Amino acid sequence: MDKTLYFDFGTSDLASSAVVQGGYLSFLPPSNHYKCADNLQYSYFELEHVVLLEIRGTAPDLGIRLNLLNAHIGMWQLYQFLNHTEIFLPHSMLLTDNRGMTLASRATKVPLRMQAGKQWVLCIGYKQEIMPLLMEEYGNSLQDLHLHIADENSFHYRDVDFAIGHRFREVFEQLQKIEYKPFSGRAELGIILSKLLSLYCQQFQPHSQSYLSIYHRALEYIREHAEEKITRQQIADALCISTRTLNRAFEGRPFKIAEYIQQVKLNKAREILFTETKSVDTVAGQLHYTDRYHFSKVFKKHLVHTPQQVKTLRVSYEKSQKKS
Repeated sequence: MDKTLYFDFGTSDLASSAVVQGGYLSFLPPSNHYKCADNLQYSYFELEHVVLLEIRGTAPDLGIRLNLLNAHIGMWQLYQFLNHTEIFLPHSMLLTDNRGMTLASRATKVPLRMQAGKQWVLCIGYKQEIMPLLMEEYGNSLQDLHLHIADENSFHYRDVDFAIGHRFREVFEQLQKIEYKPFSGRAELGIILSKLLSLYCQQFQPHSQSYLSIYHRALEYIREHAEEKITRQQIADALCISTRTLNRAFEGRPFKIAEYIQQVKLNKAREILFTETKSVDTVAGQLHYTDRYHFSKVFKKHLVHTPQQVKTLRVSYEKSQKKS
């Protein structure tokens, strides 16, 4: 199994002298465990259509860089159990503890920077050849990803990050209890990964197909009008439905309408700050925040960095791209 096809840490790693303890892939034999920093290890395993990478330990003071390579991968799922990881897709975004995210990119790699301190991240990569079958089985739930794959002009895709709740933890605990065997262990692992993907997709299945359609249309409307002052009534009017029907389409979701509007606006703000030369005041006004102070406070609360820090990060990102 050639792990260099799927990721790299930018430095040479060594086989670990011990199994990674307490991880979800700790059941793997010693040959599947490696060391990427003094106190940071990772476990790696490859199935026919899926690769798994779990990083656990203490990241150095400056954090650690990880590149997810996309030549053979159609979709990545990231599960952040401890600490934060910065994702460049291409602008900076933060995945915080106990949150997960699905992403895809036509870029050769997606750079990650795991922050200093205790770290625990699980990355699951689904290979290109399995994506048509995943779309056939989960197409309704992965509709936005399906549109990204079909649109050659869509370069990057990511879903809204989601909470790693109790039901996810139960599946991960099943993963942790696997007794590794060369043949049956692989089959058992495949079944558990299927459960995990199904559980993820259930978050996007409302009570009926009509609600599914409303839900996706509402999300699309919010994304397309991110720079407007969006209200619940405005969305309902645009979709020719009542606000009650709109609310029901969002029932059982890991996020509420107002939260999604705010997340989309903040992501849009971060994109503008990272890719354009506009001032923080201009971006705040463009996205209908009352003032710079309120905008900066909300931005830092949800994205950790301040708006000004995001502008500075662009320089660091461009330098890292030139070096790699």
